[in-house]
Amino acid sequence: MIFEKEHELVRQLAKEFAENEIKPTAEEVDETSEFPMEIYQKMAKAGFLGIKIPKAYGGSGGDHRSYAIVMEELAKASGVSTIWISSPNSLQSTPILRDGTEEQKEKYLRPMVTGEKLFAFGLTEPGAGSDAASILTTAEKDGDDYILNGRKTFITGAPVSDYVIVFAKTNPELGVKGISTFVVDSKLEGVSFGKAEN
Repeated sequence: MIFEKEHELVRQLAKEFAENEIKPTAEEVDETSEFPMEIYQKMAKAGFLGIKIPKAYGGSGGDHRSYAIVMEELAKASGVSTIWISSPNSLQSTPILRDGTEEQKEKYLRPMVTGEKLFAFGLTEPGAGSDAASILTTAEKDGDDYILNGRKTFITGAPVSDYVIVFAKTNPELGVKGISTFVVDSKLEGVSFGKAEN
C-alpha cells in the first residue's frame, strides 16, 4: 500500500491518541461496557468522527487509507474504541450522504462530525441480522409523517443516541427494494430501549 506523508502524520496522531486517551481506560470499558463520552468528544476534536465525511459538511474529506490507519492504531489499544469511529464514518453517515437532501446533510452530518449529537445504526432485528431483506419493521405513511413499528436489536450506542438511522419496509411487496431509511429522533414519544446486552 502506498502511503503519502499525510498518512504518516495521521498515523502519528492516531497512535498518540490511542496511547494517551484510549489505552488507560480500555480495561475499564471492557469491564463496564461504558465508553467515556469525554473520550468520544476528544475523538471529535481530533477529527476522527469525520475522516471520510466531505469538508463541505464539516468532515476531513479524508481517504480510505487515513480511515484504516486511524482504525488500526486505535484498535491496538481497544477494539471497542473503533466502533465509535467506524459508525459515523460509515454506517451512520453513508445513508445520509448517499440519499439525503442537502438540508438533511447539513442538519445531521455536522453534529455527527463534531460529536454534538450521537447517532446509532438500526438495521439488525431479532430475526434478521445481515439479511436486510428479512427485516420486519414497517413504516406506514400517515399524512406528512411515517409511523414506524418494529424492534431492533444489538444497536450499539442506542440508549445514549440522539438519533437512530432506522431501516424499515415501506413497500413489503418489493422485497429489498421496498426498504427505506429513516432518521429517527431517539427522544420522540414511542421510541423505547430495552435492557443493554452484556
